[in-house]
Amino acid sequence: MAWVEIAATNVQPQRIGVIGASWGMNHMQSATIVPEAKLVAACDIREELRVPVEGMGVQFYTDYRQMLDTEKLDGVVVALPNHLHAPVSIECLERGLPVLVEKPIAGTLEDADQMIAAVERTGIPILVGHHRRFSPFCVRVREAFANGELGELVGASVLWAMLKPKDYFNAEWRTKKATGGGPLLINVIHNIDDLRYMTQREITRIYAETSNHTRGFEVEDTVSISLRLQGDALATIFVTDCSPAIWAYESTTAPWENPFFYYTPADCYHFFGTQGSLSLPQMQHVSYPDPAKAGWQYPTHTDRLGVKPAHPLRLEMSHFSKVILKQETPRTTVQDARKTLAGILAIMQSRDTGQAIEFVP
Repeated sequence: MAWVEIAATNVQPQRIGVIGASWGMNHMQSATIVPEAKLVAACDIREELRVPVEGMGVQFYTDYRQMLDTEKLDGVVVALPNHLHAPVSIECLERGLPVLVEKPIAGTLEDADQMIAAVERTGIPILVGHHRRFSPFCVRVREAFANGELGELVGASVLWAMLKPKDYFNAEWRTKKATGGGPLLINVIHNIDDLRYMTQREITRIYAETSNHTRGFEVEDTVSISLRLQGDALATIFVTDCSPAIWAYESTTAPWENPFFYYTPADCYHFFGTQGSLSLPQMQHVSYPDPAKAGWQYPTHTDRLGVKPAHPLRLEMSHFSKVILKQETPRTTVQDARKTLAGILAIMQSRDTGQAIEFVP
């Protein structure tokens, strides 16, 4: 698969500030690479980040309000703990600054609603950072369903299985429920949003089981989820971070998206339609070459749908710059991102009550 380069542009780069340099480092790197953006400042309460930030040739602040008061910015990335997404994003909107806020949109639906109201009140946009919506793999699956290549959606199977190393949990917040350190808010939220985006179907029912038996932390280490989608399609999600395994989005897309992870040429998503099935990211497409000869006694045809990989975070930053310029509308709006957050909170509710949670799309 070939790499897609970000094309040059004649548009004046938009001046970007990042609030939360620790979690926002990937966004900072993107803003130094894509031609539509220019990183000018970053803020973090951790003074030890001054050296790496200033090493990128930009100003470092420990007070985000001082950064907003001092710098002439066109847009702001908010990469803070979930409970700070709403107040900081809203303050930026009130200053007339468009925001790219990390996923999830917020920690609660009430906070998400405040952000929605602020967008409607100010007319300033928020782009929510569900960056896989920019992955050419995910976009191609969405297209395959939209143009009928797979027929009607029957169901989907999602795996996220890898072994997180012991030192990953040296950060105590990753072991505590109160800080959302488990795979539900870190990993599964991607899976929920991916399913919604790629299938273009909303969730109508969720049932979930979780376990923390293997690691013994407050947070879950293993999750099993059953979902019903619009049109009575079914889906399952199985996630574990405590087993040697190769079936996870990050490892299977590593060469094109995050080379930090060891690459495993495998699939982590399987989609099933009435006319064909498709895996991601290997993009194996299975169908019957002759519709008149369909069934288990006939041979299937397997090919690969063409995809040119590209770095989704860089595509997201390019898109954010165009959102700032009002050339494009946010691919993930606050209203849309709220639905993904509602899905994650329903998983937690199902876990705690032992009951299936119903949705009205």
